[in-house]
Amino acid sequence: MTISINGTFVDSIQLTGNEPEFAAGYGVFETLRTYAEKPFELPAHLRRLYSSADDIKLAINSSNEDITQWVEQHCETQVDKKIKIIAAPEKIYVLSEPLAIDEAVYTNGVGVRLYHLERRSPSIKSLSYREEYLANHIAKTEGYHDALLIDEKKEVREGAHSNFFFVRDNVIHTSKHRILQGITRRVTLAIAEPHYQLELNRMFLDTVMLADECFLTQSTYGVVPVTRIDNHTIGNGAPGSITQNVMDLFNDYVAQSNN
Repeated sequence: MTISINGTFVDSIQLTGNEPEFAAGYGVFETLRTYAEKPFELPAHLRRLYSSADDIKLAINSSNEDITQWVEQHCETQVDKKIKIIAAPEKIYVLSEPLAIDEAVYTNGVGVRLYHLERRSPSIKSLSYREEYLANHIAKTEGYHDALLIDEKKEVREGAHSNFFFVRDNVIHTSKHRILQGITRRVTLAIAEPHYQLELNRMFLDTVMLADECFLTQSTYGVVPVTRIDNHTIGNGAPGSITQNVMDLFNDYVAQSNN
């Protein structure tokens, strides 16, 4: 892993244990990736970083231009990377590592595990996200790609580390309220709108289980087909045609963004 703090590369992060980001989880973060060595949608990620910081009364003293430069320093390699930006009191950490993605997630699809949880502050990418981390950790331990969060009324909101969509009768559905407004989700909605009817509304589990197709959007993975929810098979158990087309549209968008 490569680490920089306020633009200076270091071998490791030295902590005393009294730092607010360590002792209290007081900080915000963004996770993104590079395509062809360029950070994807970095301006949008930085806007959300500053917004999250404002919501928890955290002052970011570094400028947008400085953080952009510090992130781009991590991209000066010949491999695509996963990058995490952490804003804490008086510090901007940037951590990066080579991106390792199993292409089978796109060709075969993935499973998601139902998990009862409603985010307390879905608009904030806070370091204090123990519940979401645990949901994703349990799902991965059991062989799933992510946890699919549902509340006590069985309303489906999103994944622990992703946004969730389902397709029924050629209409793409996704939740609108009390979710993380994902960067990749926003891009996906924009590129799908000219081609498909979109319904942004509440989603309930009984309807989701009747879906023809499902997919996730994530900053590191892009668009990911979902072929299983718990032990329930979605559609015919393979990535659906609309999902595959949305994946193609997304890949085209990425290619154009890098030109």
